[in-house]
Amino acid sequence: MTGAIIIRVPGDRDRGKASLLATCLAKVLDPTAVRVAALTRTARLRVIGIDILVKKEELQQSGGEVGAIGASRGGLGSGWIEYPVAGARKLAQTGKVALGWSTARVIAIPKRPVKCYKCLELGHVRATCVSTVDRGHL
Repeated sequence: MTGAIIIRVPGDRDRGKASLLATCLAKVLDPTAVRVAALTRTARLRVIGIDILVKKEELQQSGGEVGAIGASRGGLGSGWIEYPVAGARKLAQTGKVALGWSTARVIAIPKRPVKCYKCLELGHVRATCVSTVDRGHL
């Protein structure tokens, strides 16, 4: 979709081979012309019932990417956190996480389908769109 070259390393469950390949490519290739990264699939989780005393930095210590924590009903907060798929699956199955002195609920957020911004249909992108109708200006 973006024109980037993605090299998949088959049979690499612990990401060791992929990170080794990324470091070797980073040494060989020019860093100003090429960006090399070892990607990890992530899943997004909604955290509900966060105590108001819990700071965003405390959630970031767990290793995932954390979104803004907003106030919800009852004076408790809610937000989202993005984890690698294996850890996110375990958290979602547990259904709760201890934050400070309280426990918050954890719910898996389903992945959104790809959307075309030309015809506004789901399942493909503008580059592969075959529709003659252009609804992108709406």
